[in-house]
Amino acid sequence: MSEPDAPAAPAATEKPRVRVPAKSMRITDSLLALTARPDAGQPVDPFAMPVFPKPVEASANRLAADEALISSAQWAAAAFSIMTTSGIGFLGYPMLAEMSQRPEYRRAAEIIAQELTREWIDLTYEGEGDQTDKLKAIKDWLVRMDAQTMLQRAIELEAYFGRSHIFIDTGDSDSPEELKTPIGDGVDAISRVKVSKDHPVRRLRAIEAVWTYPQRYGTSNPLKPDWYAPQAWLVQGQEVAASRLLTFIFRPVSDLLKPAYAFGGIPLIQLIKPYIENWVRTQRSVGETLHSFSVSGLKTSMAAALAVSEEDLIKRATLFRNLKDNRGFLVIDKETEEYFNAATPLSSLDKLQAQAQEQCASAAGIPLVKYTGISPSGLNATSEYEMEAWEQWIKSQQETQLRPAIRTLIGFAQLSLYGEVDPGVGFKFNPIKPMSDEESAQLRKTKAETDEIMIRSRTIAIPEARKRVAGDPDSDYTSLAPDAIPPLDPLQQAELDAKVAGAVVEVGELIGDQTALKILKGQPMFRQISDAEIAAADILPPEPPAELPMGPGGPMGGPPQIAPPGQPPAPGPAPDQAAA
Repeated sequence: MSEPDAPAAPAATEKPRVRVPAKSMRITDSLLALTARPDAGQPVDPFAMPVFPKPVEASANRLAADEALISSAQWAAAAFSIMTTSGIGFLGYPMLAEMSQRPEYRRAAEIIAQELTREWIDLTYEGEGDQTDKLKAIKDWLVRMDAQTMLQRAIELEAYFGRSHIFIDTGDSDSPEELKTPIGDGVDAISRVKVSKDHPVRRLRAIEAVWTYPQRYGTSNPLKPDWYAPQAWLVQGQEVAASRLLTFIFRPVSDLLKPAYAFGGIPLIQLIKPYIENWVRTQRSVGETLHSFSVSGLKTSMAAALAVSEEDLIKRATLFRNLKDNRGFLVIDKETEEYFNAATPLSSLDKLQAQAQEQCASAAGIPLVKYTGISPSGLNATSEYEMEAWEQWIKSQQETQLRPAIRTLIGFAQLSLYGEVDPGVGFKFNPIKPMSDEESAQLRKTKAETDEIMIRSRTIAIPEARKRVAGDPDSDYTSLAPDAIPPLDPLQQAELDAKVAGAVVEVGELIGDQTALKILKGQPMFRQISDAEIAAADILPPEPPAELPMGPGGPMGGPPQIAPPGQPPAPGPAPDQAAA
């Protein structure tokens, strides 16, 4: 009989689980205030008038205008109340000036300004006579006035503020009444009176839009030329005629919005602002993601934590955040907290960041390689077509935005130098993309071959071709004297004399002996021909012999017989034969 089974060992004592009744999470206003983000701001009125600083007026009773400085600072500070807005409207000059400090905004403005003026212009002349000295004098005048730099600066300021000016200083800056009078467009009758050799243009200066305010513009009749077109500008309280300020507005707005934009246009940096902000936000997010791509956290009872103290919950989260890096030491409650970690994939962050950067360049209308200096990636990637489109856009902007201003400056240059304007003086914009050495050599070769063909066809003469070579700025022979034709070597001269002699023999019967001898004497091989021999020669060619009388079937049974030169003519037919 088998023994009974041993009794089983008693089971381990288990702690009874106590179910905590579910409580609703209590989130108070104070907790929301602790974790709230700054308000995004309210949209602004797009038709609100811009605010300008008060003119700085020095007082005779005080050494410094301290109150004016304080008011200017208050005016600038007031504009920052809309810095967080995303509404459509003029942002104001203080905010635009603040934005111009960011490299994303500044690079867009600088690139466009540099590209429009980088290769500058070449002066041209349409008319008779050699005007090389005059064109050189005008070019030197533009260099002395620093016109290229002033235009570049004005274009850059226009991109920042939507409007800019170049002040044409005729030496009347301290004459308030004279500044109110116009000086014309550089070629009209007013310009000829105001600017001369005795009263020339002395300097050019770029003026920011914030220091100018529009004056005397029409608002009653859209058919008049002064309709929303200021005839004068207040420059720190001083009225200045509009013709004394070359105004640049690349992106004009509607007439309804002109007062709100201080009669300027939309600044470039304001147009690209949403894209730049998106890029900055994306860049910051990518950086934060890389810094904390491995997210750590604590699992805890939110209801119990909030029921005790909201500030304690925030403090606990702050302590965990401060100690979560490898530099710190993490301590958790093993009974009520549980640590976890979650890693974020980083495979597509570079593409998101690159797309945000491309949007900045596209909004500014600048090729990515020009805006960022980064070459396109990928198989057979190239920016050739984008650069061609960019160059075409730059050329169109030069013609529409810069040509009127440069034409005015060239007119004032002639008045300052000569007291008159030559309508034949013009200019052309140099190519934006300079040619390589190989392309320049090929172009010079093509021009030389063209000159050779034109000389052989007797369309132009050798001095005219030499003059073109001497006047070509890309030629290596700019010091060439057009009228000094170099002599041929003896072999070439002998071949030329032989050709001339052969041609004279062929046409000698038509031009006469005297003319033929004169032509031959002009060649070195026949210089021994004397003037006496030329005088003794026949002046006119010999008369052609008379033809035979015609018969019913032709000239008496055959073609007319013409006697050889130097022999008497053959006798004609008898009278009775002719009658028959």
